Amino acid sequence: MGLWVPSMYAELPTYTRVYAVYNGEDAFDYSINVYQEPDANSAVVGQLGAGFYGLAPAILLERAYTWSKIQMGDVVGYVECAKIDFQTWYYAEGIRVVLTAKDQTPIYADDPSGESEMIVVDYVAKNTIMTDDLILRDGYYVLETAHDNLYLKKSDVQVVYRIHLPQ
Repeated sequence: MGLWVPSMYAELPTYTRVYAVYNGEDAFDYSINVYQEPDANSAVVGQLGAGFYGLAPAILLERAYTWSKIQMGDVVGYVECAKIDFQTWYYAEGIRVVLTAKDQTPIYADDPSGESEMIVVDYVAKNTIMTDDLILRDGYYVLETAHDNLYLKKSDVQVVYRIHLPQ
């Protein structure tokens, strides 16, 4: 069972990751500059690369036509939209969504070293919309990626009904 989504959920952030692409294609050894301001003449504050554990390295904060505002760890900056692609698991198509239910909700991935079953690869703020593709496996909601799956513990999230807003 899910909860009915109150109108306040319409303004909640959606978990969307950003990664660099080269000529529109994934390139694992490619990176682009992250600028302090939405201007290629401003200071470079970091480098945005491709994915890691199937997870794009930055979170999308704001999207505009030519520049997007992103966050990589403690670094916030701007990247040119023509040089990035997006990774999201929320498509506004399902009737229910998975919403983070606690502060700093961990996202897990399979441990490539084999030393443990899973490792934490990211943390997400409370009340972030994660997905509307509800794949539940062994007590985890699965976020499928092109390379590796990501997981959210069922106990760390809540399932709520999405509002059908007028078009």
